[in-house]
Amino acid sequence: MSRKDDWVAQTHKSLYEQAIITVDYLTAANLARMGIAGGAAVWITTVFTGKYNTFKVAYLAWENPAERTPVKIAALQVAEKAFITEYRRLYMGYLKNNPLTADEDLVGMAMPRRRSGGKTAVSAPATTVTATVDSSLPGIVGICYRDRYAPGKARPEGMTGVEIIWQVFDTEVRPADRSELVHSEFSTRSPRQFAFGEKQRGKRFAFALRWRNTRGINGPWSDIMWTIIP
Repeated sequence: MSRKDDWVAQTHKSLYEQAIITVDYLTAANLARMGIAGGAAVWITTVFTGKYNTFKVAYLAWENPAERTPVKIAALQVAEKAFITEYRRLYMGYLKNNPLTADEDLVGMAMPRRRSGGKTAVSAPATTVTATVDSSLPGIVGICYRDRYAPGKARPEGMTGVEIIWQVFDTEVRPADRSELVHSEFSTRSPRQFAFGEKQRGKRFAFALRWRNTRGINGPWSDIMWTIIP
């Protein structure tokens, strides 16, 4: 995918993560609060959700590189294209121009808030993420993150969450480059907990974080941080 300056995320993985945030927000209670009922609600729960479910199944079949085949790649491309069409229709037809949908709702769905005066878009993330580690529970690493330059714990305006890349190493190994952190997670709420088995306790857990905004644009990476798995 290549959609420069587009609010729809630009990679298979980031689109899948963005879509999850949107779908999770579209609860019956939120739809009712935003005045979405009747045929509109039926369209969201059938047509839109159906395209999302097809995309989700195709993505999960494609996700593992070791099991990726030309058939699975083609299936994902078709499902993704169909989903994006309905994703845009959801935003433009049912949410953006709906007076009962607040900007906070749009941000909560990983969508861009309305432009002020038709000119201002959500800016690219400029600040970095800092984190502290909670290792009070055996086998559990909790990452408590916030903006490095903000006094509170709230996300910067326009950010949907953070991408966390990580890897487990033997205790004596200290990764020098982020390319060594091969796992990736997206988190919308701090703390983000990671659970490990007994054989991994005592090993080094290394990670780095960066903000992602409602347009799917990522900010600068933090330094590599690490802790010992308790």
